[in-house]
Amino acid sequence: MALITVAVDSGLGRHISTLATPQAHRALLFTTIGFVPGILSYTMPKFAVVILIKDLLRPSRLHVMALWALAAVNAVLTVLCITFTYVQCEPPSALWTTGIVPRCWDPLALIATSIASGATSALFDFWFALYPAAVLWRMQINLKKKVALITALGLGVCAGIVAVYKCTTFETSRPQYNDLTFTSVNIVIWTTIEANAVIISACIPMLMPFVELVFGENFLRGGVNGQLPTIRSSSEPAASSESSDVGMKASERQREDWMRQVRGT
Repeated sequence: MALITVAVDSGLGRHISTLATPQAHRALLFTTIGFVPGILSYTMPKFAVVILIKDLLRPSRLHVMALWALAAVNAVLTVLCITFTYVQCEPPSALWTTGIVPRCWDPLALIATSIASGATSALFDFWFALYPAAVLWRMQINLKKKVALITALGLGVCAGIVAVYKCTTFETSRPQYNDLTFTSVNIVIWTTIEANAVIISACIPMLMPFVELVFGENFLRGGVNGQLPTIRSSSEPAASSESSDVGMKASERQREDWMRQVRGT
């Protein structure tokens, strides 16, 4: 965001013909540099979401392998998008320097890779929003907590919708290399929106200690005597009542330790 802010301040969003040469060079340079953290900002948080879902919902081993594979495929396609962005023109400096007539690839190569990356990103976001909802809906907890958890873990739907819409803009946002300060704006905007949506959806479930500090420790707590139930996916065999009690007590101790750390005690 800081790089894009500097680029906007230098003239990103305006036609290059309206900018002085130093302004145009500065806007193009910071826009080009900003592509890397911008694209990675909606790719890397997906690995954190995999870990969160794996530890929280404990899916089967095969399911976990499929999730890591999907995240890896998305990361590979993202790296290809970054690579194509910087090597598509000869010389590469034409991306941030005016007055150079570059020899560039057919933009369809970058567009196709970007659409593939966006499609896997959207699939990832939708899956990680709907899978927790399916598991949590079958849990024996009070409805208020069930709806709250499904909503918190399901905000990835917003990121998925943004990813789908962004894919539909690639063809219409085909860059014109003689006016990149204007033609690249649409992609920059939707990349930033998707990145923020992914980061928000990945972080909201971690706000539960803060919610309990504000509304009280019994807020959204379910189960017997206010204990948190142990989340188990349908792929795992049912444990004995004794094992369930042990797991429940361990979860309660971990939650209490977490709460003490948040309070600073």
